[in-house]
Amino acid sequence: DLTGDWSSDVCSSDLAEHEHQHPEANIPWDVPKVYDHYAKAGHSAEDVDESVLHTFESNKTTYTAYDKQSIMHYPVPNTITIGDWEVGLNKMISEKDKAFMRKAYPKG
Repeated sequence: DLTGDWSSDVCSSDLAEHEHQHPEANIPWDVPKVYDHYAKAGHSAEDVDESVLHTFESNKTTYTAYDKQSIMHYPVPNTITIGDWEVGLNKMISEKDKAFMRKAYPKG
């Protein structure tokens, strides 16, 4: 959960496939506020760079179109972005999630 205390498991390598790091996400991060937000929860700038701000390169990632409704999109509070941009907690698997899963895990 990117809105409150951020547990160490969120910093783990499983974030590698989360939608906020999508090459087309274009999240307008307020970078100083992002660092401050996570520093308060005990996370280093290196953790934030790797697990929050890092965007995957489009030529090295298999992905579908960016999906702000994806269950894999961590919440992004408006307080750490520029302008009026946020993502709440997505609790349902989106249609784009389903399409990606069908592509990634075809029936054998």
